[in-house]
Amino acid sequence: MTGIYLISAFVIAGLIFANRNSLINNILIVIFGILQTAFTIYSCYHYKSTVLEYFTFDSLGLLLLMTLSVITIPALLHSYLYIKRHDETPSSRAIYFAALIFLIASITAAYLANHIAVIWIFTEMTTLSASMLIYHHRNKLALEGTWKYVFICAISITFVFIGILFLSLSLQHAGSNDLSFCKPDAL
Repeated sequence: MTGIYLISAFVIAGLIFANRNSLINNILIVIFGILQTAFTIYSCYHYKSTVLEYFTFDSLGLLLLMTLSVITIPALLHSYLYIKRHDETPSSRAIYFAALIFLIASITAAYLANHIAVIWIFTEMTTLSASMLIYHHRNKLALEGTWKYVFICAISITFVFIGILFLSLSLQHAGSNDLSFCKPDAL
């Protein structure tokens, strides 16, 4: 189900990005809200199970996922009202909602990831999608905020990547090469 969720979320984001019809985009946003809620419920029913070898439904991940899902519905609703109030262009609206869905799906995957490198990948994806949201108004101040955000996040994520490399090297010297937090059979 995790693979289906991720593929569906990224396909919905892509369809919203490619489509400029507001009615179809609104329907896709509602579908994503239902998908996020359904995936959260599915995750709660499959507590302490591992899927796709890299995603585990553990206590902390489920707590964060439930919090994210509770916040997702008001965020989508507020975003709809914000876009409607500011009379955005169809392309600007499509980019905004595609980036928002991409951000929520990336955060969801990062919460449930059981491997350090997978968390790093999805954290980088959240940086890129959040930078698209920061640059939403496409003016000088938004550009300045975006490049500062990307610069700070890129430096921090580089240090994290270097740490992952050092951890991997130290694990190889210890006779292991697994960067997972816990084994599926240990749950």
